[in-house]
Amino acid sequence: MRRVLLLLSALAVSSCQPAAPPPEEKAAETPPMSDEDMIRARTDEYAQAFTRGDAKAVAAIFTEDGDFVGPDGVMHHGRATLEQRYQTVFAGEFKGAQASIQVTNIRLVRPDIAIVDGTYEVNGMKSPDGLPLGLVNGMYTNVWMKKDGQWAIHCLRSMLPVT
Repeated sequence: MRRVLLLLSALAVSSCQPAAPPPEEKAAETPPMSDEDMIRARTDEYAQAFTRGDAKAVAAIFTEDGDFVGPDGVMHHGRATLEQRYQTVFAGEFKGAQASIQVTNIRLVRPDIAIVDGTYEVNGMKSPDGLPLGLVNGMYTNVWMKKDGQWAIHCLRSMLPVT
């Protein structure tokens, strides 16, 4: 009888106590990205925005006074001008084109300035006559600037290899 009373008492006590909360799991903290990783991520953003034909998103990756010189040697200066340029080409020869960009070298010359070299491929370009141009391969050099923790292209120079 005594064992029955002890068992009932134990059951009564255990049923009155709230269940222990599960042990809290610490949220895995993501280590901060390195400058090189941030530049690579921004380069991927550029390629994705280019492939979407999103002129505003492409231009937003540049500094406010950034510039671009393409293989044709024409300079486009300032974010607003760059956005207009990209709107024009995305409606024309780059309509539906897909970009792939590879970073081959990053040199941090100061904590807030990097020189980046790489290669690019653009597929789906069209001639002014609307004829497909196939795959276009080139090289580029960018100067990136870091402001308020964010990397942006200050100048972009793209080149086509001489064949």
